[in-house]
Amino acid sequence: MIQLNNYLNFLKNNLTLSITLIYIVSFINFFIYYSSFDIPIFNYVELTDLLFFFFDYVIQILLIIFLAEITFFIIHSIYFKIFHIYLPLIVNRKILSFLRSNKHNKKRYLKILEINFDINLRNFKIVILFFSMIFISQYPLKLIIIPSLFLYFFYLLNQIDRNKTQNLTLFLCSLTIIIGLALSTINNLFNKRFIKDETAISFMEGEQIISTHKQSSNLNYLGETSKYLFIFDIKTKTTKIFFKENITSLQIENSHNLLERFGKFRNR
Repeated sequence: MIQLNNYLNFLKNNLTLSITLIYIVSFINFFIYYSSFDIPIFNYVELTDLLFFFFDYVIQILLIIFLAEITFFIIHSIYFKIFHIYLPLIVNRKILSFLRSNKHNKKRYLKILEINFDINLRNFKIVILFFSMIFISQYPLKLIIIPSLFLYFFYLLNQIDRNKTQNLTLFLCSLTIIIGLALSTINNLFNKRFIKDETAISFMEGEQIISTHKQSSNLNYLGETSKYLFIFDIKTKTTKIFFKENITSLQIENSHNLLERFGKFRNR
């Protein structure tokens, strides 16, 4: 991965450019998405909404990469100890000598064998990622998983020669996030406009109850900003805008988040 100090220095030296780029990317995505529902979104959005929109997507990707990193490390550590340490000892009939040796000799022996651990770990990750690409069509949350795989792949390639590939890696990672975010926006646009989705929220405005539950409503939850919430009726093709200060008894069904959707996919 790009060395942390170099990455932080880049952000520090290009903070204005980075923030401006985030605003522009979020601005374009908001405009494309909400204008398709005839919502003049920039009458309702604030700068903090644009920042949150971008970082919400990035955090989801980083969470998947973090989980992949931990999983690959655990699997490879077990594999390495079995096939590169204990199995050779058993084959060469030295396992008893190893077990009987003192703590210092064991530590020295393991240190010698683990010299290539990092290189083997990196190669193991690259191979797993390469074969993962074959099953891309089977993944849930494709618009999060696929960009995460590409970012993780760039991160591993950058470890080979950080000095030569640092700028290229930064560019490819940024481009992947921008493209992934745009595709996610377009996908949500079509799904929300033509398909009754599973996002279930309910609230009251005055004495009126508003619900997006799939079994009893034609309403889709489009999204929200700091002060407004947007609902779309897929039957009448009309959009409703609610001022949050007028909303009471807001309930959100917790079945559409990232972990819940992974759980449903795992239990199929």
